[in-house]
Amino acid sequence: MRASVVGDLFKTSIAVEAVHNRGLRSERMDPALRSYVGVALDRPVHAAGLILPLHFDLRSTRQQSGQGVEANGRLSVATRSVAASLVGGWSRFQSSDGMTRESATAGLLVSGRAGKVRLRGEVHWRLTPDPTLMGVQLTANRSLGATDMVQISANYAAGEKKVAIDAAYARDFGPAALTLNLSGDSHRAVAIGLGLTFSVGPGANGRFGRVRSASQARGGGLLVRAFHDLDGNGRRDAGEPPFADPVGVLVNDLPLPARLRGDEARDIELDGLSPATPIKIALDEASLSDPFDIPSNPGVLVTPRAGLHEVVELGVSPSASVEGTLAMNGRALAGETIELLTMDGTSAYRARTEFDGMFSFERVRYGRYRLKVAQGRHPQVEQIVELGQARSMARLGVIDVGTVQRMAAR
Repeated sequence: MRASVVGDLFKTSIAVEAVHNRGLRSERMDPALRSYVGVALDRPVHAAGLILPLHFDLRSTRQQSGQGVEANGRLSVATRSVAASLVGGWSRFQSSDGMTRESATAGLLVSGRAGKVRLRGEVHWRLTPDPTLMGVQLTANRSLGATDMVQISANYAAGEKKVAIDAAYARDFGPAALTLNLSGDSHRAVAIGLGLTFSVGPGANGRFGRVRSASQARGGGLLVRAFHDLDGNGRRDAGEPPFADPVGVLVNDLPLPARLRGDEARDIELDGLSPATPIKIALDEASLSDPFDIPSNPGVLVTPRAGLHEVVELGVSPSASVEGTLAMNGRALAGETIELLTMDGTSAYRARTEFDGMFSFERVRYGRYRLKVAQGRHPQVEQIVELGQARSMARLGVIDVGTVQRMAAR
Protein backbone atom coordinates (compact mmCIF):
# COMPACT_ATOMS: atom_id res chain seq x y z
CA MET A 1 0.00 0.00 0.00
CA ARG A 2 1.27 3.45 -0.90
CA ALA A 3 -0.18 6.85 -0.03
CA SER A 4 1.19 10.23 -1.03
CA VAL A 5 0.15 13.85 -0.53
CA VAL A 6 1.65 16.90 -2.24
CA GLY A 7 0.69 20.52 -1.75
CA ASP A 8 1.68 24.09 -0.99
CA LEU A 9 1.25 25.65 2.45
CA PHE A 10 2.54 29.08 3.52
CA LYS A 11 4.70 29.29 0.36
CA THR A 12 6.28 25.95 1.22
CA SER A 13 6.02 22.92 -1.03
CA ILE A 14 5.22 19.78 0.96
CA ALA A 15 5.40 16.15 -0.12
CA VAL A 16 4.47 13.23 2.17
CA GLU A 17 4.74 9.57 1.20
CA ALA A 18 4.01 6.42 3.19
CA VAL A 19 4.56 2.82 2.08
CA HIS A 20 3.62 -0.45 3.75
CA ASN A 21 5.10 -3.55 2.14
CA ARG A 22 4.38 -7.23 2.70
CA GLY A 23 7.04 -8.94 0.63
CA LEU A 24 6.47 -7.26 -2.75
CA ARG A 25 9.52 -7.32 -5.01
CA SER A 26 9.70 -4.83 -7.90
CA GLU A 27 12.08 -2.36 -9.53
CA ARG A 28 11.20 0.22 -6.90
CA MET A 29 10.55 -2.02 -3.92
CA ASP A 30 12.98 -4.18 -1.92
CA PRO A 31 11.12 -7.12 -0.30
CA ALA A 32 13.20 -6.54 2.87
CA LEU A 33 11.49 -3.17 3.31
CA ARG A 34 8.54 -3.31 5.69
CA SER A 35 7.46 0.33 5.90
CA TYR A 36 8.61 3.77 4.87
CA VAL A 37 7.45 7.30 5.78
CA GLY A 38 9.00 10.40 4.23
CA VAL A 39 8.37 14.14 4.42
CA ALA A 40 10.02 16.68 2.09
CA LEU A 41 9.84 20.47 2.35
CA ASP A 42 10.97 23.05 -0.22
CA ARG A 43 10.86 26.79 0.39
CA PRO A 44 12.55 29.75 -1.34
CA VAL A 45 14.28 32.10 1.12
CA HIS A 46 14.83 35.75 0.08
CA ALA A 47 18.08 37.33 1.31
CA ALA A 48 20.30 40.15 0.01
CA GLY A 49 18.34 40.35 -3.22
CA LEU A 50 18.84 36.65 -3.95
CA ILE A 51 16.49 33.67 -3.89
CA LEU A 52 17.96 30.83 -1.84
CA PRO A 53 16.14 27.50 -2.40
CA LEU A 54 15.93 25.59 0.89
CA HIS A 55 15.24 21.84 0.94
CA PHE A 56 14.73 19.49 3.89
CA ASP A 57 13.57 15.89 4.02
CA LEU A 58 13.08 13.39 6.83
CA ARG A 59 12.66 9.66 6.26
CA SER A 60 11.93 6.74 8.55
CA THR A 61 12.30 3.13 7.38
CA ARG A 62 11.68 -0.26 8.92
CA GLN A 63 13.37 -3.33 7.44
CA GLN A 64 13.92 -6.93 8.39
CA SER A 65 17.35 -6.03 9.77
CA GLY A 66 16.23 -3.03 11.85
CA GLN A 67 14.91 0.53 11.85
CA GLY A 68 16.48 3.73 10.54
CA VAL A 69 15.93 7.48 10.49
CA GLU A 70 17.58 9.84 7.99
CA ALA A 71 17.45 13.62 7.58
CA ASN A 72 18.95 15.73 4.80
CA GLY A 73 19.07 19.46 4.11
CA ARG A 74 20.32 21.67 1.29
CA LEU A 75 20.67 25.45 0.95
CA SER A 76 21.55 26.76 -2.51
CA VAL A 77 22.51 30.10 -3.99
CA ALA A 78 23.05 31.03 -7.62
CA THR A 79 24.38 34.10 -9.40
CA ARG A 80 25.08 34.67 -13.08
CA SER A 81 28.52 33.03 -12.87
CA VAL A 82 28.53 30.78 -9.79
CA ALA A 83 26.14 28.31 -8.17
CA ALA A 84 26.78 26.81 -4.73
CA SER A 85 24.98 24.40 -2.41
CA LEU A 86 25.62 23.61 1.24
CA VAL A 87 24.36 20.12 2.10
CA GLY A 88 24.09 18.24 5.37
CA GLY A 89 22.89 14.82 6.42
CA TRP A 90 22.25 12.79 9.56
CA SER A 91 21.31 9.14 9.89
CA ARG A 92 20.70 6.66 12.68
CA PHE A 93 20.14 2.92 12.29
CA GLN A 94 19.28 0.45 15.03
CA SER A 95 19.69 -3.17 14.01
CA SER A 96 17.49 -5.98 15.24
CA ASP A 97 20.26 -7.21 17.57
CA GLY A 98 20.26 -3.85 19.44
CA MET A 99 23.36 -2.23 17.90
CA THR A 100 23.05 1.45 16.91
CA ARG A 101 25.03 3.31 14.25
CA GLU A 102 24.85 7.10 13.91
CA SER A 103 26.60 9.47 11.51
CA ALA A 104 26.46 13.07 10.31
CA THR A 105 28.02 14.57 7.20
CA ALA A 106 28.33 17.95 5.50
CA GLY A 107 29.33 19.03 2.04
CA LEU A 108 29.90 22.04 -0.20
CA LEU A 109 29.23 21.93 -3.96
CA VAL A 110 30.32 24.81 -6.20
CA SER A 111 29.99 25.09 -9.99
CA GLY A 112 30.65 27.89 -12.43
CA ARG A 113 32.19 28.92 -15.69
CA ALA A 114 35.48 30.61 -16.54
CA GLY A 115 35.32 31.62 -20.19
CA LYS A 116 34.53 28.47 -22.14
CA VAL A 117 35.59 26.14 -19.32
CA ARG A 118 33.01 24.72 -16.94
CA LEU A 119 34.24 24.11 -13.39
CA ARG A 120 32.84 22.03 -10.56
CA GLY A 121 34.14 21.36 -7.05
CA GLU A 122 32.98 19.22 -4.13
CA VAL A 123 34.19 18.98 -0.53
CA HIS A 124 32.76 16.47 1.97
CA TRP A 125 33.29 16.20 5.72
CA ARG A 126 32.29 13.62 8.31
CA LEU A 127 31.03 15.33 11.45
CA THR A 128 30.28 12.28 13.63
CA PRO A 129 31.81 9.98 14.62
CA ASP A 130 35.44 11.15 14.37
CA PRO A 131 35.21 14.49 12.53
CA THR A 132 37.45 14.45 9.47
CA LEU A 133 37.75 15.50 5.83
CA MET A 134 36.34 12.73 3.62
CA GLY A 135 37.30 13.94 0.17
CA VAL A 136 37.75 16.73 -2.37
CA GLN A 137 36.99 16.60 -6.08
CA LEU A 138 37.67 19.21 -8.77
CA THR A 139 36.49 18.88 -12.40
CA ALA A 140 37.00 21.06 -15.46
CA ASN A 141 35.61 20.36 -18.93
CA ARG A 142 35.40 22.20 -22.22
CA SER A 143 33.53 21.48 -25.42
CA LEU A 144 35.57 21.59 -28.63
CA GLY A 145 32.84 22.16 -31.17
CA ALA A 146 29.59 20.22 -31.33
CA THR A 147 31.09 16.70 -31.12
CA ASP A 148 34.32 16.91 -29.04
CA MET A 149 34.81 17.34 -25.30
CA VAL A 150 37.86 17.38 -22.97
CA GLN A 151 37.63 16.84 -19.22
CA ILE A 152 40.24 16.86 -16.45
CA SER A 153 39.46 15.93 -12.85
CA ALA A 154 41.44 15.65 -9.61
CA ASN A 155 40.21 13.69 -6.60
CA TYR A 156 41.53 13.34 -3.05
CA ALA A 157 40.22 10.43 -0.95
CA ALA A 158 41.11 10.94 2.72
CA GLY A 159 40.31 7.36 3.69
CA GLU A 160 42.90 5.97 1.26
CA LYS A 161 45.22 9.01 1.49
CA LYS A 162 45.31 9.02 -2.29
CA VAL A 163 45.33 11.73 -4.94
CA ALA A 164 44.09 10.71 -8.39
CA ILE A 165 44.11 12.67 -11.65
CA ASP A 166 42.04 11.67 -14.67
CA ALA A 167 41.98 13.16 -18.17
CA ALA A 168 39.43 12.22 -20.84
CA TYR A 169 38.74 13.10 -24.47
CA ALA A 170 35.45 12.13 -26.12
CA ARG A 171 34.19 12.46 -29.68
CA ASP A 172 30.61 11.74 -30.71
CA PHE A 173 30.19 10.36 -34.24
CA GLY A 174 26.40 9.98 -33.96
CA PRO A 175 26.08 6.19 -34.20
CA ALA A 176 28.93 5.76 -31.68
CA ALA A 177 31.13 7.74 -29.29
CA LEU A 178 34.89 7.25 -28.87
CA THR A 179 36.51 7.97 -25.49
CA LEU A 180 40.20 8.10 -24.50
CA ASN A 181 41.08 8.06 -20.77
CA LEU A 182 44.41 8.63 -19.00
CA SER A 183 44.62 8.32 -15.22
CA GLY A 184 47.20 8.11 -12.47
CA ASP A 185 47.37 8.39 -8.68
CA SER A 186 49.82 8.97 -5.86
CA HIS A 187 50.08 5.20 -5.29
CA ARG A 188 51.93 4.97 -8.63
CA ALA A 189 49.03 3.43 -10.49
CA VAL A 190 48.75 4.43 -14.15
CA ALA A 191 46.01 3.44 -16.59
CA ILE A 192 45.04 4.17 -20.17
CA GLY A 193 41.71 3.26 -21.71
CA LEU A 194 40.06 3.47 -25.11
CA GLY A 195 36.30 3.00 -25.23
CA LEU A 196 33.69 2.76 -27.95
CA THR A 197 30.15 3.39 -26.76
CA PHE A 198 27.04 2.66 -28.80
CA SER A 199 23.48 1.50 -28.29
CA VAL A 200 21.48 -0.76 -30.59
CA GLY A 201 17.70 -0.64 -30.45
CA PRO A 202 14.53 -0.84 -32.51
CA GLY A 203 14.19 1.63 -35.36
CA ALA A 204 11.52 4.26 -35.64
CA ASN A 205 9.44 2.06 -37.92
CA GLY A 206 9.74 -0.97 -35.65
CA ARG A 207 12.70 -2.66 -37.33
CA PHE A 208 15.72 -3.74 -35.29
CA GLY A 209 19.16 -2.34 -35.96
CA ARG A 210 19.04 1.38 -35.12
CA VAL A 211 22.39 2.52 -33.67
CA ARG A 212 23.02 5.64 -31.55
CA SER A 213 25.87 6.80 -29.30
CA ALA A 214 23.50 7.60 -26.42
CA SER A 215 21.69 4.96 -24.42
CA GLN A 216 18.32 4.19 -25.97
CA ALA A 217 17.15 2.28 -22.88
CA ARG A 218 17.15 5.35 -20.63
CA GLY A 219 15.22 7.75 -22.87
CA GLY A 220 12.28 7.67 -25.21
CA GLY A 221 11.97 8.61 -28.86
CA LEU A 222 9.34 9.75 -31.32
CA LEU A 223 9.04 9.65 -35.10
CA VAL A 224 6.71 12.38 -36.37
CA ARG A 225 5.07 11.83 -39.75
CA ALA A 226 2.70 14.07 -41.66
CA PHE A 227 -0.10 12.77 -43.89
CA HIS A 228 -2.82 14.19 -46.13
CA ASP A 229 -5.94 14.27 -43.95
CA LEU A 230 -8.42 14.36 -46.82
CA ASP A 231 -11.56 14.31 -44.67
CA GLY A 232 -10.16 16.54 -41.90
CA ASN A 233 -11.08 14.17 -39.05
CA GLY A 234 -7.55 14.15 -37.56
CA ARG A 235 -7.11 10.38 -38.04
CA ARG A 236 -5.22 8.63 -40.81
CA ASP A 237 -7.80 6.57 -42.66
CA ALA A 238 -7.28 4.09 -45.47
CA GLY A 239 -6.21 5.76 -48.70
CA GLU A 240 -4.78 8.91 -47.12
CA PRO A 241 -1.21 9.28 -48.49
CA PRO A 242 1.86 10.66 -46.68
CA PHE A 243 2.48 14.39 -47.00
CA ALA A 244 5.08 14.90 -49.72
CA ASP A 245 6.72 18.17 -48.60
CA PRO A 246 8.97 18.59 -45.51
CA VAL A 247 7.16 20.08 -42.53
CA GLY A 248 8.20 21.75 -39.29
CA VAL A 249 7.30 20.52 -35.82
CA LEU A 250 6.43 22.39 -32.63
CA VAL A 251 7.55 20.72 -29.40
CA ASN A 252 5.67 22.18 -26.43
CA ASP A 253 4.69 25.09 -28.73
CA LEU A 254 8.34 25.85 -29.61
CA PRO A 255 9.75 25.20 -33.11
CA LEU A 256 12.24 22.37 -33.44
CA PRO A 257 15.58 23.72 -34.77
CA ALA A 258 16.30 22.74 -38.36
CA ARG A 259 19.65 21.19 -37.41
CA LEU A 260 17.80 18.64 -35.27
CA ARG A 261 15.23 17.63 -37.87
CA GLY A 262 17.10 18.07 -41.18
CA ASP A 263 15.95 20.58 -43.76
CA GLU A 264 14.83 17.91 -46.24
CA ALA A 265 13.65 15.28 -43.78
CA ARG A 266 10.03 14.20 -44.12
CA ASP A 267 10.05 11.94 -41.06
CA ILE A 268 11.24 13.87 -38.01
CA GLU A 269 13.04 11.88 -35.28
CA LEU A 270 13.12 13.08 -31.67
CA ASP A 271 15.59 11.18 -29.47
CA GLY A 272 16.63 11.30 -25.83
CA LEU A 273 13.25 12.41 -24.48
CA SER A 274 12.58 12.10 -20.76
CA PRO A 275 10.43 9.01 -20.17
CA ALA A 276 6.99 9.38 -18.55
CA THR A 277 7.02 13.17 -19.15
CA PRO A 278 4.18 14.26 -21.48
CA ILE A 279 5.09 16.62 -24.32
CA LYS A 280 2.92 18.38 -26.89
CA ILE A 281 3.69 17.66 -30.56
CA ALA A 282 2.12 19.79 -33.30
CA LEU A 283 2.77 20.74 -36.90
CA ASP A 284 4.22 24.20 -37.51
CA GLU A 285 1.61 25.89 -39.70
CA ALA A 286 4.22 28.41 -40.90
CA SER A 287 6.22 25.58 -42.53
CA LEU A 288 3.39 24.54 -44.89
CA SER A 289 4.09 25.81 -48.42
CA ASP A 290 0.44 25.83 -49.58
CA PRO A 291 -1.45 28.67 -47.84
CA PHE A 292 -4.71 26.66 -48.04
CA ASP A 293 -3.22 23.71 -46.10
CA ILE A 294 -3.65 23.70 -42.32
CA PRO A 295 -2.90 21.21 -39.51
CA SER A 296 -5.83 18.90 -38.79
CA ASN A 297 -5.62 19.61 -35.06
CA PRO A 298 -3.73 21.94 -32.72
CA GLY A 299 -1.47 19.07 -31.58
CA VAL A 300 -1.38 15.88 -29.54
CA LEU A 301 -0.03 15.06 -26.09
CA VAL A 302 2.44 12.16 -26.16
CA THR A 303 4.18 10.40 -23.25
CA PRO A 304 7.55 8.90 -24.34
CA ARG A 305 8.47 5.49 -22.97
CA ALA A 306 12.01 4.45 -22.11
CA GLY A 307 13.59 2.24 -24.76
CA LEU A 308 10.72 2.69 -27.23
CA HIS A 309 10.45 4.70 -30.45
CA GLU A 310 6.82 5.55 -31.11
CA VAL A 311 5.30 6.88 -34.32
CA VAL A 312 3.15 10.04 -34.15
CA GLU A 313 1.08 10.82 -37.27
CA LEU A 314 -0.19 14.38 -37.73
CA GLY A 315 -2.59 15.34 -40.47
CA VAL A 316 -2.40 18.19 -42.97
CA SER A 317 -5.88 19.06 -44.17
CA PRO A 318 -7.11 21.21 -47.05
CA SER A 319 -9.16 24.14 -45.82
CA ALA A 320 -12.56 25.44 -46.83
CA SER A 321 -14.26 28.82 -46.76
CA VAL A 322 -17.73 30.01 -45.75
CA GLU A 323 -19.35 33.26 -46.86
CA GLY A 324 -22.76 34.89 -46.77
CA THR A 325 -24.69 38.08 -46.01
CA LEU A 326 -26.62 38.91 -42.86
CA ALA A 327 -29.77 41.10 -43.15
CA MET A 328 -32.80 42.20 -41.11
CA ASN A 329 -36.03 42.59 -43.14
CA GLY A 330 -33.98 43.25 -46.26
CA ARG A 331 -31.53 45.71 -44.67
CA ALA A 332 -27.87 44.78 -44.22
CA LEU A 333 -26.70 44.19 -40.63
CA ALA A 334 -23.18 45.53 -40.06
CA GLY A 335 -20.86 44.76 -37.12
CA GLU A 336 -22.71 41.67 -35.95
CA THR A 337 -20.79 38.69 -34.50
CA ILE A 338 -20.85 35.46 -36.49
CA GLU A 339 -19.51 32.18 -35.08
CA LEU A 340 -18.84 28.70 -36.41
CA LEU A 341 -19.45 26.23 -33.58
CA THR A 342 -18.48 22.58 -33.55
CA MET A 343 -21.32 20.14 -33.04
CA ASP A 344 -20.53 19.96 -29.32
CA GLY A 345 -20.98 23.74 -29.00
CA THR A 346 -17.33 24.86 -28.93
CA SER A 347 -16.58 28.13 -30.72
CA ALA A 348 -14.09 27.34 -33.52
CA TYR A 349 -14.13 30.50 -35.68
CA ARG A 350 -15.48 34.02 -35.19
CA ALA A 351 -15.99 36.99 -37.55
CA ARG A 352 -17.93 40.28 -37.85
CA THR A 353 -20.15 41.40 -40.69
CA GLU A 354 -18.96 44.18 -42.99
CA PHE A 355 -20.86 47.43 -43.73
CA ASP A 356 -22.96 45.59 -46.34
CA GLY A 357 -23.68 42.64 -44.03
CA MET A 358 -21.19 40.29 -45.70
CA PHE A 359 -19.18 37.84 -43.61
CA SER A 360 -16.44 35.39 -44.56
CA PHE A 361 -14.52 32.57 -42.87
CA GLU A 362 -11.25 31.44 -44.49
CA ARG A 363 -8.99 28.41 -43.80
CA VAL A 364 -11.73 26.44 -42.03
CA ARG A 365 -11.02 22.79 -41.23
CA TYR A 366 -13.29 20.20 -42.83
CA GLY A 367 -16.20 19.05 -40.69
CA ARG A 368 -19.75 19.87 -39.58
CA TYR A 369 -20.41 23.23 -37.92
CA ARG A 370 -23.29 25.27 -36.60
CA LEU A 371 -23.33 28.83 -37.92
CA LYS A 372 -24.56 31.06 -35.10
CA VAL A 373 -25.58 34.60 -36.02
CA ALA A 374 -27.39 37.66 -34.67
CA GLN A 375 -26.24 37.83 -31.07
CA GLY A 376 -27.41 40.46 -28.62
CA ARG A 377 -30.35 42.60 -29.76
CA HIS A 378 -31.38 40.25 -32.59
CA PRO A 379 -32.94 36.80 -32.37
CA GLN A 380 -30.45 33.94 -32.46
CA VAL A 381 -30.26 32.08 -35.76
CA GLU A 382 -28.40 28.82 -36.34
CA GLN A 383 -27.65 26.94 -39.55
CA ILE A 384 -25.80 23.66 -40.16
CA VAL A 385 -22.76 23.93 -42.45
CA GLU A 386 -20.92 20.83 -43.66
CA LEU A 387 -17.49 21.21 -45.29
CA GLY A 388 -15.41 18.59 -47.05
CA GLN A 389 -13.91 17.55 -50.37
CA ALA A 390 -17.33 17.74 -52.00
CA ARG A 391 -17.94 21.24 -50.58
CA SER A 392 -14.82 23.32 -49.97
CA MET A 393 -16.67 26.59 -50.59
CA ALA A 394 -19.98 27.21 -48.82
CA ARG A 395 -21.88 30.21 -50.18
CA LEU A 396 -24.86 30.67 -47.86
CA GLY A 397 -26.37 33.69 -49.63
CA VAL A 398 -28.55 36.12 -47.67
CA ILE A 399 -29.57 35.10 -44.17
CA ASP A 400 -32.47 37.35 -43.15
CA VAL A 401 -32.99 37.47 -39.39
CA GLY A 402 -36.47 38.99 -39.76
CA THR A 403 -37.66 36.14 -41.98
CA VAL A 404 -36.34 33.55 -39.52
CA GLN A 405 -38.06 35.39 -36.67
CA ARG A 406 -41.45 35.41 -38.43
CA MET A 407 -41.11 31.72 -39.30
CA ALA A 408 -40.31 30.94 -35.66
CA ALA A 409 -43.37 32.92 -34.52
CA ARG A 410 -45.67 31.03 -36.87
